[in-house]
Amino acid sequence: IILYDDTTGAALAKGLDENWPYAVLSNTDAGNAMLQELPRQLTTFNKLLDGDEVIKSRATAHSTHLIDARLTISLAVQPKSMRAALSSNNNFFRSSGFVPRALISIAPANVGHRVVSRITTTPGPFTQICYERCAEILKSTETLFSSETAERSVAILSTESSQEWNNFCQRIEIQRGPNGAYSEIQDHASKMGATVLRIAA
Repeated sequence: IILYDDTTGAALAKGLDENWPYAVLSNTDAGNAMLQELPRQLTTFNKLLDGDEVIKSRATAHSTHLIDARLTISLAVQPKSMRAALSSNNNFFRSSGFVPRALISIAPANVGHRVVSRITTTPGPFTQICYERCAEILKSTETLFSSETAERSVAILSTESSQEWNNFCQRIEIQRGPNGAYSEIQDHASKMGATVLRIAA
């Protein structure tokens, strides 16, 4: 997996085509990127997030044809920048389908309550478990692509899990109706079923 911090859709597509078909776009201060750069890249990012085929044909620049490429995006944004981005360009971040595909979390502020003596760069036990699992996945991926007979693994839901997922989607659908919990964020709710499957896989 290749980690990108600051890139354009075209450069990312080229990297996925020429280097490695899996990438993470991660930025811990993405306010400026969301407001200025991301709107021009959302079509490409949405396709990569969904695992769709991406074709970029150019007469004078690099042309790409991506099949089975995968992209994960992790952006940290200050609340003020997030509100500005969501309200800009006629709500394009939502209408384009980018925000509905996202898992959004808001961490409570702990300024004034942190114990300075406990601040450390040493990973805690849960972070260490995460690192070990990431290393395990990366190793298996490397082995997979080193094989001449590599095939994509497909996770198949059990009968029980499939029924539970269907029930979940039905509950979400009901809450998308008038006065429902998701009546004002129907676009986001419509993607929840697919998001849950990705997490389960």
